[in-house]
Amino acid sequence: MQDKFSKKARIEGYKARSVYKLQDLDKKYKLIKKNQKILDLGCWPGSWLQYCQNKLGNTGLILGIDKQEILGLDVNFLKKDVMDKDIISEIRKISVDFDLVLSDLAPKTTGTLDSDLSLDLSNRALYIAENVLRYKGNFLVKIFQGKDTNKFIEKLKKKFRFVKSTKPMASKKTSKEIYIICLLKR
Repeated sequence: MQDKFSKKARIEGYKARSVYKLQDLDKKYKLIKKNQKILDLGCWPGSWLQYCQNKLGNTGLILGIDKQEILGLDVNFLKKDVMDKDIISEIRKISVDFDLVLSDLAPKTTGTLDSDLSLDLSNRALYIAENVLRYKGNFLVKIFQGKDTNKFIEKLKKKFRFVKSTKPMASKKTSKEIYIICLLKR
């Protein structure tokens, strides 16, 4: 059975319901603006890329990275694992810096270790953001809440001037996911 966000995504032509999580956060924090360079980590199936493409129009640059191929979108795409050693150099072949890094990375959900695996992916996303995000750039990262979530948030506070965790309306109530908005890289 589809929930209201899945149904709305299908009607509006988006690839997934997750688009409304980004839309909600973008409305609150004004993350996406014309002429930006945006990096989307874990971009499959592509609804965040679609949203960014709609917001940017013909301005700016969008690069999506995922292990799974994405078809039918007019954006730059790397079919890569973010854990690959050469990921930074591959990203820099397309752009040396970005205004916004988005990470909707998630592990294959298995149960008890999900939050640990999610933390590993969030740390990797942060590493990538630190290397390609311009000064005063912004970072949005998903994490599954766990025992080390607060430590991760404290780490982010040392690297960005504004850090806030939130759960968008489109997140399922039973989900352990939260999104952390990080503004103004130091």
